[in-house]
Amino acid sequence: MNSIMRISVIPEVIYRGITTNYGLTNAQGEKGVKRLKSVRLLPETPITITIADNPIRKKYDKIKNASNFELAQMIGGASSGGNIYVANKIINPELVRQQLLTKETATFKPVSGRGSSSGVLERGFITREIKKKLRELVKDAVRVGLDNDIAILLDDEEGSPPEVLGGPETQAQFEEDEDEWIKQNVSATFLVIKDSPYLNRLQFAQERVFLSAAPTNRFRGSNKFYQHQNNLGLTCAYEYLINTYANVGGFKKLAKNKKAIDKAIALPTEEHELIFKNWKQLYSEEYYHTDKCQDVLPEYVITEELKDPYYTIRELKFENTWSKKQEDESLSVEDLVKWCIAAKMRLNVVDHTDNLYLSYIPSEFKKFYKHNKNDKTSKANISVVVKNNHAYFITDPKIKSSLSMIDRVVNYDHAAINNKVGEDKTDDEDIKTHYIGYGLGDRIAPPPTPKELMEYSEGKDRYHYYVNKSKLNGLANLMYKNHNIKPTAMTGTIASIHRLTYGKNLRIYSNKTDPPNPEYLTPYEGQGTNVYDRFYESYPEAKKAYGMLPKATDVAQAIYDKEIGVDVMSMFNSQMRQIFFDNEIKPDFRVMKPIDRSSTFSVDIHRAYSTAMKEGEYEYSIFDAVNQPATYRGEFNPNYFYLCYNKDNEFPLRGGFKKLLMYHGCLIQHLLDRVDIKYVLKPSKTLPKDHFKPFVENCHSWSDEYGFEKEKKLVNVFIGNLKKKDGISDYKLWLVDDKITTARELRNNRYVSKLCDGSGWGRECCIVGYPKHQEHFKTANPIRLQILEMINETNFKIYNHYKSCLHSCKFITDRRDKLVGVKTDALYFGNPCGDDYPREWMNYLIDGWNDGVGAGWTIRKEHYLTNEYGEQIDDCLKPNTRQIGVEYVPNRWEVNIDIKHKWVKETEGRLYLKLLLNSGGGWVSGLGGRGKSELINEFHKMIDRNKKIFRKLRGIYQYCFPEDYHERLELWKSNNPTYVKWLAPTNKACLKIGGQTIHKGLGIPVIKDDDDEDKDEVEDNDRVKSGEVADTIVSTLAGRTKKSNDRFIKRFRCDVIVIDELSMVGSEHLSYFAYIKRKIPTIKFLLMGDLKHQLKPVKEENRSFETSFVIKELSNFNKMTLHYNFRTGKGGKDELFELCKTPEKLIKTGEPTRRNLCFSHATRKRVIDECQERLIDPIVVETTETKKGHNETFKYQVGVPVVSRKTNKTMDIVKNEYYTITEIGDLITLKYDDKEIKVSQEDLIKYFLSGFCITIHSSQSETYRDEYTIHEWHSLSYQSNSKLRLRYTAFSRSSDWENLVRTA
Repeated sequence: MNSIMRISVIPEVIYRGITTNYGLTNAQGEKGVKRLKSVRLLPETPITITIADNPIRKKYDKIKNASNFELAQMIGGASSGGNIYVANKIINPELVRQQLLTKETATFKPVSGRGSSSGVLERGFITREIKKKLRELVKDAVRVGLDNDIAILLDDEEGSPPEVLGGPETQAQFEEDEDEWIKQNVSATFLVIKDSPYLNRLQFAQERVFLSAAPTNRFRGSNKFYQHQNNLGLTCAYEYLINTYANVGGFKKLAKNKKAIDKAIALPTEEHELIFKNWKQLYSEEYYHTDKCQDVLPEYVITEELKDPYYTIRELKFENTWSKKQEDESLSVEDLVKWCIAAKMRLNVVDHTDNLYLSYIPSEFKKFYKHNKNDKTSKANISVVVKNNHAYFITDPKIKSSLSMIDRVVNYDHAAINNKVGEDKTDDEDIKTHYIGYGLGDRIAPPPTPKELMEYSEGKDRYHYYVNKSKLNGLANLMYKNHNIKPTAMTGTIASIHRLTYGKNLRIYSNKTDPPNPEYLTPYEGQGTNVYDRFYESYPEAKKAYGMLPKATDVAQAIYDKEIGVDVMSMFNSQMRQIFFDNEIKPDFRVMKPIDRSSTFSVDIHRAYSTAMKEGEYEYSIFDAVNQPATYRGEFNPNYFYLCYNKDNEFPLRGGFKKLLMYHGCLIQHLLDRVDIKYVLKPSKTLPKDHFKPFVENCHSWSDEYGFEKEKKLVNVFIGNLKKKDGISDYKLWLVDDKITTARELRNNRYVSKLCDGSGWGRECCIVGYPKHQEHFKTANPIRLQILEMINETNFKIYNHYKSCLHSCKFITDRRDKLVGVKTDALYFGNPCGDDYPREWMNYLIDGWNDGVGAGWTIRKEHYLTNEYGEQIDDCLKPNTRQIGVEYVPNRWEVNIDIKHKWVKETEGRLYLKLLLNSGGGWVSGLGGRGKSELINEFHKMIDRNKKIFRKLRGIYQYCFPEDYHERLELWKSNNPTYVKWLAPTNKACLKIGGQTIHKGLGIPVIKDDDDEDKDEVEDNDRVKSGEVADTIVSTLAGRTKKSNDRFIKRFRCDVIVIDELSMVGSEHLSYFAYIKRKIPTIKFLLMGDLKHQLKPVKEENRSFETSFVIKELSNFNKMTLHYNFRTGKGGKDELFELCKTPEKLIKTGEPTRRNLCFSHATRKRVIDECQERLIDPIVVETTETKKGHNETFKYQVGVPVVSRKTNKTMDIVKNEYYTITEIGDLITLKYDDKEIKVSQEDLIKYFLSGFCITIHSSQSETYRDEYTIHEWHSLSYQSNSKLRLRYTAFSRSSDWENLVRTA
């Protein structure tokens, strides 16, 4: 069935009854204390329910739209001449249609409404489906509460033993009396947002400002805002305009009194009306767009009909509740815009999120004003923050000026306005920091009063206040409701506040924010420092700003960075990412046999994760996008990951049959006869098995010697943090207390919830949550999964040891295997010796392992379980959560076209391009002279034509389709690419295609490897910290929503990325491209280059780029190979490449040449020295920069070749350009083709190398028309694929290799 309607409901489902806490003991010494309690079963945040298609409607539509022939078939007749014949009787087709509709869909009553593709829905069906869905929500919530610790429902950590709802005595009894039990114990109310004409508007710019006394917030006491005088008896906006502009020339008529202001707004001139219409056009997305609407209950569905014994239902209405008096006495944001249009004054409006909401800029509408020359009034400026039904008018001229200078910003940071915590420039050392709250300081001291809290927020010292509550909603509500004080900032989950900030110096934390151990803050005896201070001395990077304490994750990362500091992150193509995330290895968690309640015990691995990292026997794998599953050919390596089919499903195998599952070699090396290995996942590089040992030892040191953060906790959080999974990390929260803003946020699909239980929707303050999305380009999940698998392997070894002990222990009476289950690092066994020797048996098992079998891994008794918790013993173990099978995507081309004939570059070339682009992109492969450059030139022409059409369409669509012109243009661009990135790996290659280097074009940081002479140096102060640069790249290419000229607009996304000289693109850049493709599936890649014959990237010569999955993924599995050689007029195999397979046939000696190529830098320097020795009376310069490519001496004279060693825009040089010295004077003249530059001797040494010899790698993409010699020919003659590529690259640089190339 097709889902046709989505409706959001806000639940209020509360259980009021008995709960049983098995962690407490009653007066009789029995486990389980019962008490009366209220428990919220569902969070009070919007839930979306889906109403499936009505099957009867399908029949109705089929009959309603049937042709005469189809109607005749339905009743077994025939049709002819517009009639239907049945048994020689003529029947009117419409009569047949009505009879069929009556018979087949008698109960169907169509109504027209929003939410259906056909506009036809059955109200009764929809009503029944909504009621059914709401009942299911209530029942499911109750079952969760009965089956789990209620701490989950209360947004707390699960306890052990748990506290559960007090349901019926037995499951059977509950199933029999479920309906009645729920009705008696659960109170459920659902709020639905009912559609209405009012709600159909986005309410943009409709907020009204009427309060004269605003709630206190981050602007409290600020002198940067207009202080209301209440001298006119008017609301805030009127008062500000009159008091500020009534006596200012140019504004007197518009602001002399309330009547004048109202006239300017309500009775605009024709000129001002036209300007407002055009200004509104700029915000068409906000005014008219409807596809962002929250899923609301259609108007035709009657709310009363949704009532049910399980719940009550209420409408959440957001209608305009302003009284006539309030509307007359206040201004809306839109009114301020109209007044500023009349005043020719700039307006900047900031909303409740502290981001720019809207603006009016007179200069953008200059052509509409009749008198605009020398108009000084247009320089005036109103800047205002609108929140809390109040307007905070900014008076600070510097802030107003900076606001008016904003242009093309993504998120405006109100640095000077907001007085954010981050703007305090005072040195941390000069500010005293206090940590107060539960567990800290005087534990019996009463909590601070609201007055004291505000004194903390405004004082000179910083305060961090920890509250022993799971959320801070009640405190925020108390401060606002009783004291009219709003927080500066809030973070947390959708409906729970976990951190509050008031002013600059007060932060309040819930117990969800990892509160500090008070012992860590206690100074050592006789010293003024504590554990944190000592830790900061060793790891200063862990110290956070503003006195905030590092979390365990920060502590662990600081230790790793200093003690090891090696990057452990992997990068994936789409298939490998799916394998390592969607199909990841799970901790073993299963039940194998029924639990024997009379006697069950368990052993667990002591410090399992720490031991795995410290005592591991296997290398760690690091991957990039070029890595892919390779067919397994019998060469097993326990350090690798594998994809296998299970031959059985017994412990420790997991996941079931007929599924391709991932295992690490450490485990399946013991199970090779029980699995069928299909693929091996070989890494790009590995880390040694003891890589993490220093990290674990330092964690242990800080834990044991200084009592700082338990080693187990540090190691566990470090391992968990390796995953770096995409998702929502947190929510930035705001308090909103006016209906218009709340309605607008709901309509924009924001998360809106009540601040506190018991408050009414629409009457009290609401929380609006904006999710903080975390997206990770890199991850170390392979290392994390290997550690999990090493624990799974150890569990299996313990199990084998257990079976061995069953047969060797003398007092065992029952030698049957009694393994009950596994839970991560613990194994549960039934007692094999009855009641006689249970503890002796456990000691025998544990001591035998710890005394030698464990090899560094130790085990201990975890629990000796009896029926102490009664029915709760079953909660210790749960059925196995099966590992998800891998959906392997075959690594083969879907389209593979060979072009062997001579083709017309202009016409056929354009068709080839359109074929690839219409197929989602592609890879154009071919050797030199096959027409790749011509295809690029033709694509440039195509893009130029599309851009001209696009500019015309943009104006037409903006005028004709203001609501969705952007989407229409994007749809047009999908078939007519307009925005293109032209990229190549080198500067010289970029010049040929009119593009940029991959680093420059995408903004990827360049980091210099001191030992790599072929690497570009960082130039023009390029960024050298990668950070989250990949997300910035994606955001730019995707055309994410941004603010330009203080307006919300959307940039157009990139349509195509063209990459030339593909053979020179390494795995790191391909990993970036794979990430881009994953994040922006609509983007098309056009790859140009030969991967079969050309050199591979430096240090990656042994990798298979040509057959890699990532190349296919980027090119959408489309490949086109150009075979015809336009230079020779031949197709088929390349003659030179075939000849290079027999290097002895290419040997040709001769006199020394001016140009030379070689393989190694050592030979390059030797050949340069030999050439320099042949110079007569050269200028000699001693050089010390030998690590940067220079010889010890640099000799030059007129005629000597030099090669640029890095790019410099100021000097107009690009790396690897080959110049000749043509004149030497005060400056040295260099010439390259038609380009001539002059440099000093200092710059000659700094930016150039002797050009007598360069490496073959540096010569790529060049064409030489003079003689040159290839050195190290003996070494290059070895029969290997990499040497063959070197030979071919060296020879193919020549325009006439048969006559101009020599070997040495």
